[in-house]
Amino acid sequence: VCTPTVTHADYIRLAAQHVKNVFVEKPLAASYEEAQSIEKFVRSNNINIQVGFIERFNPAVQAMKVVLDKSEKIINLDFTRTNKVSSRITDVDVITDLMIHDIDLALYINGPVCDVSAHGYSRGNMLDFTSALLRHENGRFSRIQASRVTDKKMRKIEGTCTDMFVDCDLLRKEIIISRQSETKSGDLLPYTISSIQETVSVPPQEALLSELQAFVAACQKDNWSQIPGVGAGVDAMKICADIQKAV
Repeated sequence: VCTPTVTHADYIRLAAQHVKNVFVEKPLAASYEEAQSIEKFVRSNNINIQVGFIERFNPAVQAMKVVLDKSEKIINLDFTRTNKVSSRITDVDVITDLMIHDIDLALYINGPVCDVSAHGYSRGNMLDFTSALLRHENGRFSRIQASRVTDKKMRKIEGTCTDMFVDCDLLRKEIIISRQSETKSGDLLPYTISSIQETVSVPPQEALLSELQAFVAACQKDNWSQIPGVGAGVDAMKICADIQKAV
């Protein structure tokens, strides 16, 4: 289902009359309430859904998650996503158009959210710039900024951990780790190693291809545990609604 967001719910219900497995582009629906309705419908009718959160399949995101999983403690993740507003996107604001990708990643990496605060800027009746702070149940924070005001295109994640800082460029697929300086004992005097930087090798991989391959594999094996399903779609829409309300 790759249609205007306001039609997603109708097309999912239509497709479910003919097939068991449905791929729908993000967002799952036009509102949190509609997403909940879809979730209830697909679960009661035993329909499998994959939501098009393509950034989960970005090799840079996958590599960064491996790095973060090995850190001593994650304190905060900063997400930045900017892009010129598309003339074909007229039915959703910057939150459900752009920010929802990073909302999903924040939930994917940092877990459930317990508090949301946000502010934004709108042109007309549509939000085009939003900055949000999410506080997660595990004590971590996610700061997410999305903009359709500027023409400059950015996709970045920066992770602050107790033992390192991780800088990830999703467009260039580059990851740089800056580790804390440390003092070591030498033969004569202790010496300090500072500004330790490591570059993570990110394998070439097309995220769209990986995303669709994952859908096909899930269909063939009837194993949907590793893909962003209807639950992920609803969770992301819940945070979108909380951010819109806060703004």
